[in-house]
Amino acid sequence: MLWLLYVVIAFVLMSLSTFLVKKLFKDVNPLVVLFYQYLIAIPLVWFYSFLLQARLEQGGYLIFLLGFFYVLGIAFFYLALKKGSLSRVSPVFNLKMLVTAVLGLVFLSEPLTFNLVLGLFFGVTAVYLLGGEQP
Repeated sequence: MLWLLYVVIAFVLMSLSTFLVKKLFKDVNPLVVLFYQYLIAIPLVWFYSFLLQARLEQGGYLIFLLGFFYVLGIAFFYLALKKGSLSRVSPVFNLKMLVTAVLGLVFLSEPLTFNLVLGLFFGVTAVYLLGGEQP
């Protein structure tokens, strides 16, 4: 159950980060914010990997592909945040749960359970209700 603690810490930190990013967009270009985030993050991740003696060869080209998809995805998310409200953009962004679940089912042979289907249904319904038209 240690994973649950990690997830809670991650979503709290990511929520705070998203809120701060949205506040910054009043004065700063979203892509400049992204640049500085990664300028700070890359040395930290490299140092942490060095401490763990992790080598890049372990993931090969997939690590670069991951970085490309992630940075591009965050860039578009930030552009959406610049144009839309935080309370609407963030829930729609979290439709990624549907895509990742399908990818897990198809490519990782994860089991399709009733709870998964029900959870995805309620998740998509919640995103629809939260991201829908506002008065």
